[in-house]
Amino acid sequence: MGEVGVDVTGAVPRAVTPPDIAWADLVVTIDCTSEVDAESTTQTAVWTVPDVEGDPLTRMRAIRDAISEQVSDLADEYGHG
Repeated sequence: MGEVGVDVTGAVPRAVTPPDIAWADLVVTIDCTSEVDAESTTQTAVWTVPDVEGDPLTRMRAIRDAISEQVSDLADEYGHG
């Protein structure tokens, strides 16, 4: 990630909280489901990302770039691009 200017040192996954859900137009989780209150109007999406442990760097970069493209597409779709 450092190659593209993103420092993930010390980053760890965290749970999606009700305030996160209330604030967001869309909640995207990676390989898990989020528990969104049934009354919430927030859309959710689950993106499946392959396990890259032990894979060559080129495969990891391709997956990273695909996720980046998906995020850019969402930003455009929601008017934030």
